[in-house]
Amino acid sequence: MKEPVLKLSGQFESIKSKDNFLIAGAGAKLSQVLSFCMDRGLCGLEEFAGIPATIGGAVYKNAGAFGSEICTKIKWIKFLEGRKLKKISNRDISFSYRKGPLKHGQIVIEVCFRLKKSTPQNIKGRIKEIYKKRKQKGFLGKNISGCVFKNPR
Repeated sequence: MKEPVLKLSGQFESIKSKDNFLIAGAGAKLSQVLSFCMDRGLCGLEEFAGIPATIGGAVYKNAGAFGSEICTKIKWIKFLEGRKLKKISNRDISFSYRKGPLKHGQIVIEVCFRLKKSTPQNIKGRIKEIYKKRKQKGFLGKNISGCVFKNPR
C-alpha cells in the first residue's frame, strides 16, 4: 500500500454550516454529511450518495460519480503537513481524475464546501434518484470497491 489509511474520529467528525458553506471534518462520513445537508436545504453533494467514504478520503482521492467530482465543490481545505496545520483555497488547488489536491503525507483535517440552497424535499428526491441509479448499476448492497479501472476520457 502506498498511502497510509487513518481513521479520524471525535472532533474530526464535526459538520457545521453557515449560509451556503458546509464545513466538515475529515472523519465525517459522506452519508452523515448528506443527511446534514438535506436537513438544512444545502445541495450540491447529492451525486456522492451511496459512496462509502469519509470526507477526508473522498477529497484525498477526488471521489466522483455521475459526472461530478467532489473537489469542484471545495472552497478551502485544512490539512496537516508534518506538524504544521495549513490551509489552501480552491484557487490554489489542482486535482485530476481520482487524484485530489493533496500530496503524499499531507492529511486532510477539515474541508469547506460551497453549496447552493434548495428545499429538503428536492435534495431528498435527488438522493433517491442517485440511489436508484447505483442500485441499477449494481453498486448498492454488495461489498465492491467501485470502479477498478479509470473511465475513459
